[in-house]
Amino acid sequence: MNTIVYAKKENDNEMRTYYIEYDEEVLDTFRVKAIYELSKVVHYDYESATGPYNRKLSPDPMEIQDYQKTFMRKENNIPIYRHEYDHYEFPYIATLIDKLQKGNAKAIAEILNPDFSKERIPILEEIKNKKEQLVALKDTDLEKQKELLEEIKELLLKYQSGDYEVPAAKYYEQLKDLLVIEEEKTDVSPKEKSI
Repeated sequence: MNTIVYAKKENDNEMRTYYIEYDEEVLDTFRVKAIYELSKVVHYDYESATGPYNRKLSPDPMEIQDYQKTFMRKENNIPIYRHEYDHYEFPYIATLIDKLQKGNAKAIAEILNPDFSKERIPILEEIKNKKEQLVALKDTDLEKQKELLEEIKELLLKYQSGDYEVPAAKYYEQLKDLLVIEEEKTDVSPKEKSI
């Protein structure tokens, strides 16, 4: 078991200290599960002299999957390959787990009080896709434009009301369950001196 200590001043009179214990292997397994179930997967297929590993120094092995490289031709004595792979855009919770495992105590605050705006929110992606469809439509297809505008309006109202699901929310609860958290409050108010 690994341990991290995180202290936070609540107000002028109180300090809160968290002692967090976790099992490294269990967190690694949970991180992999979160990546597979919450990542946005983008498929790439292009021709180039360089592939995804040349573009970024030592990517996470899970970031690029199903990579295939096929020689196509030579241009000016430079080999050109077809690169095809799936790129996993990791959920923010995977970054928090990485921070926690590196001993960054500030990750505890984000785990205990998550900011879901840092996570992928499917309804926002759906709104973006509908807007792109609307822009791509020809001016003559007024019925389809009207239909898409109505769908976008409904999605925006749903988003503004907060009536949508953030898939990562349940993972934060599961992550908290994997941590042994002990909390201690300390009075730090100035003491009056007795004479």
